[in-house]
Parts: sequence; C-alpha cells; structure tokens
Amino acid sequence: METNRIAELRIIQKSYIRLSMVNMAVLMITNVCGFINNIVISRFLGTQELAAVGFFSPVSVLAGLVYVIILGTVVVCGNLIGSGQNEKVNSLFTGSFWILSVYSIVFGLVLAVFRDQLSALLGAQGDVRKLLAAFMTGFAPGVLFSTLTSYLLSLAPFNNEINRSYISSAVMLCGNIIFDLTLVKPLGLLGIGLAYSISSFAAFLILLPGFIGKSKTFRFQKAAFDLSLEAEAARRGLPSLLFSGGMLVKNSLTNYTLMTYAGNDGIAVANVLGSVCGIVGTFCGGYGNAYSTLASLFYGEDDRDGFTDLFRYSLRMGFLSLLLIVTLMAVFSAPLTGIFFKPGTEVWNMGQRMFLIGFWFFPLNLIINMLLKSYQAQGKMMLMNVISFAETAMTGLIIWAAVPSFGTDAAWLANLWSDILSVLIVLISVFAWKKRVSLSVPDLLKLPENFGAGPDESAEYSLLSGDQVSTVSEAVIAFCKGRNMDARKAFWAGLCVEEMTSNIFEHGASGGKQIQADVRIVCRDDLTIRIQDDCRKFDPRERMNMFNPETPEKNIGLRMVAKLASYVDYYNNAGINTLIMKI
Repeated sequence: METNRIAELRIIQKSYIRLSMVNMAVLMITNVCGFINNIVISRFLGTQELAAVGFFSPVSVLAGLVYVIILGTVVVCGNLIGSGQNEKVNSLFTGSFWILSVYSIVFGLVLAVFRDQLSALLGAQGDVRKLLAAFMTGFAPGVLFSTLTSYLLSLAPFNNEINRSYISSAVMLCGNIIFDLTLVKPLGLLGIGLAYSISSFAAFLILLPGFIGKSKTFRFQKAAFDLSLEAEAARRGLPSLLFSGGMLVKNSLTNYTLMTYAGNDGIAVANVLGSVCGIVGTFCGGYGNAYSTLASLFYGEDDRDGFTDLFRYSLRMGFLSLLLIVTLMAVFSAPLTGIFFKPGTEVWNMGQRMFLIGFWFFPLNLIINMLLKSYQAQGKMMLMNVISFAETAMTGLIIWAAVPSFGTDAAWLANLWSDILSVLIVLISVFAWKKRVSLSVPDLLKLPENFGAGPDESAEYSLLSGDQVSTVSEAVIAFCKGRNMDARKAFWAGLCVEEMTSNIFEHGASGGKQIQADVRIVCRDDLTIRIQDDCRKFDPRERMNMFNPETPEKNIGLRMVAKLASYVDYYNNAGINTLIMKI
C-alpha cells in the first residue's frame, strides 16, 4: 500500500494522457484537414485559390459557435457526474445534440443559398469571389456532420469509446486526403469543399453507434427538454462565443490590413499561418480540454488535491511539449515554407519569416488556457469571458495598428504581444482577489479556502496488488473510528472497500498487466468513498441486484455493498473506472 502523492498521481496522469490524446484527435480533424487542403490547393491550383480560402476564415469562426454548446455541455456534465447527478446527464446530452443539429442545418443552408452575397461581404473580388462561392457550395453540406462529429468525439471517452474516436478521426483525415486529390482537378475549390463534407459524414456514421445502448454514460433518451441545464451549458460555454467574436474581429482586421499593405500574397501567408496555428493549437487545445474535463470532475467531487495536482502535471507536460514544437518550427522554417510557396519569391520570404517568429506565443497561451479553464470549472466566468474576447480582438487591433509602421512581421508577432498582455491581466486579477502578490497554485486557480476536504477529513491509499486489500480495509475502519464515526458504520465502510478492491484485482486485470487501485475516503456529514482503477470497464451497478436462486452465492458481495451503501455511482472516463459510494 502506498499513500504518497506520487502513487496517487499515476491514475491522474494516465487519465489525463488518454483524454488529451482523444481531445487532440477531435481538434486535429478540422485543422489537419484545413492544412492538407492548403497544401493541395497550393500544389494543384495556385495562390489565387489559396487567397480565396483565406477569405473564408470569418465564416469558419461563425461555424465554430457550436462550441458554445459543445464545451459548455462537457463542463456541466463533468460537474454533474462528479457530484453524482447522473440522472441529468443524458437529458443535457440529448437536448444539446438537437440544438447543435438545428443550428448546423440552418447555417449550412444559409451558406449554400447566399454564397455569392457572402463572398462579396467577406471582401473577395473578381475571380477570387467566384472561387470562394464555389468552395462554400461544397463545404455547406458538411457543416451538420462536422459539428455532430466534434460533439460526439468530445464525449466519447466517457463511454469508453476511445478506439472508435481514433477510427473516426482516421477516416475523416484519410477521407479528406483521398477526396481532395480525387476532386481537386475536375472540380477545383468545389471539390475541396465536397471532400470535407463527405469525410465528415463518414466520421459521424462511425461515432454514432457508440452512443446507443443502456450501458452508455452518454446515450440518447426520450426526456423533457431541461432549459435550465441548457442555459447553464450555454453560460459555461459563453467564452467560446466571445472567442469567436474576437476571432471575427481579428480575422476581419487581419484580412483588411494585409490586403491593403501586402495584397493577395499577404492573405495567402496569413491563411497558412491560420492553418498551421490550427495544427499546433490542437496540442494546446487538447491539453486544455482534457484538463477542463478532469478539473470539472474533481471540482464536482470536492477534491482539492486532485484539482491542484492535475493543474501542475498538465501545465508542465503541455508547456514543454509546445516549447519543443515551436522551436522545431523555427529551426525548419525554410523547408516548411517551401511546402506552400516557391523558394526565392517574395511570398516565400514573407512565409519564411512567419514560420520563424509567428508561433512563440503558444507556451504562454497554454498558461492562460489552463488558468481560465480552472475558473470555468468553478463557474467563475467573468474573467474568462473578458479574456476570451479581448485576447483575440487585441491581436487584430495590434495588426491593424502595427503593420503600417513595422511591416508584415508585426502581423506574425501580434499573437505573442496579445498573450503577454493577457497573462498580465490574469495575474493582476489573482493579486486583486487575494489582496497580495501570490503565485501559489491554489491562489492562481482562485480556489476558495473551504474547497476540498482537509487532511483531518480525508485519507487516500494506492493499492498495487490484491495482498494490500485487507490492509487498506483496516486502515479505512481505523480512519472512520478516529473521526468518531459509529463503529458499525466504520466497519461497513471497510467492508465495502474490501469487496470492491478485491473484485478489481481478481477480475479487472487482463494479460498480466500491472494494475493500480486508488481509494479516497472523505468523512464529513456523510461518508464518501471513491475508488479508481485503470482496468477494463466494469459497472458494478449492473450486477448489484442480480439474484439467481440456483446460484445464490453469485454476486453476493456486490449485493451486500448495495445494501450497505446509501448511494452508488459509476463512470468510465478515458479508460479509468471511477466508483463512488456514500454510507
């Protein structure tokens, strides 16, 4: 038995790594497809077509408004699951699915019907305007399926559907490449848009079965539309709307400024910057979204140590990864530019400068992202709302103000300058909230003093083998008695822990795999026990009420736990089983 924090962090780290990989796959779909689209366009069509797709960026921002509901639903569901309110989860899941469907259908229709007017409104002129309208025609049918794919991918880990997530992502990516190369010659930008739509549809069909069945944490069900839950999801997801508003300001000012001072070449390079930022941003966003999901669970479970340990680990891992990535991009800026532009040309020189200096903001952006998502998990939305809009809008304003005096390099550095200002704003808000200068993790996260069980109210244990089960059971009983709990109730707690952890080591392992079970017990008004393990999925609730008179001894331990515990809940997130019992 281990009780040190290093042992207890193993489950957090495994869950975080698995979940961040899935979230990266979610974000990678659209962004890598956009990156590939730009390569295909630059190789088979030309700079004029690349500029046409660059004018499309504000429309992409509007399509991304669906993340208000997607991200808000993920955060609220995390809180609901962590606090044991599972009955509300599927009502929110189903309601959000239909809201996203209606919005995406309407958006796609507007895009298809008013493509010529929208192309003119976005600033495209002459042949570029016609090219942009053709791209919109092919893109429009895929809006619905792309939105629903992103939604289902973000929740698939809760259903233990990680493999299905990876298959869906691979189909989206490979399908986009195949149809890009097949359709670009005969159809031009219309074919590029259609490739996106076809591959989105295929990815959605693969994901959908993973949300059908009574055993799923997230599943479709007939339930009354809960307006209060949807409103809370929208409130938690509001930063995505404000971010989209900021991006709209940024992209509009960027396109106007670069078109004025650098022409179509500047728009083409900015388009490449956006698509590459999307790819690098999948790491930043993947780390951030995985952190947001787990932080919401820990906050719902009132687990202060889990919340802070998760922040330290995710920030350290993400910061070092992004620093390495942007360093490699600067070192290989010349060959990277050659993928898109002909070496020796003026547009190649501009692109090479962009790759050299344009991505150093990402490590800072990760810090901002993690801190703001910590506040979002707690429902503290004001600062997150402000920064979500201001950070991106400031970038556009900096480009508009600086490019006339400092040239196009100012456009590639604007993200860094904006993020430096954003970090300062967050730190000032922390110092004002604490009324002193403090850089401790709990203060940076703005955790209330009374959040989480104190050391005299909780205990944690890590088991690495079945031989440690009885020792942990005795420790749990001793802990409960030490808090003046009724001796019978303390014995019940030890008995429940012994039964459930015994099952993990007897039936959970496969293929000789080394497994671990973590036990956390909190003694307040009632007694709460949380058991986590990294074994194969097993929901004990499905067998707790099973009784066969021919084999009365079968499931007897689980039936005993069902009688002793006043509340039993279970969920599986990114392959990590979590069982919560109240006694």
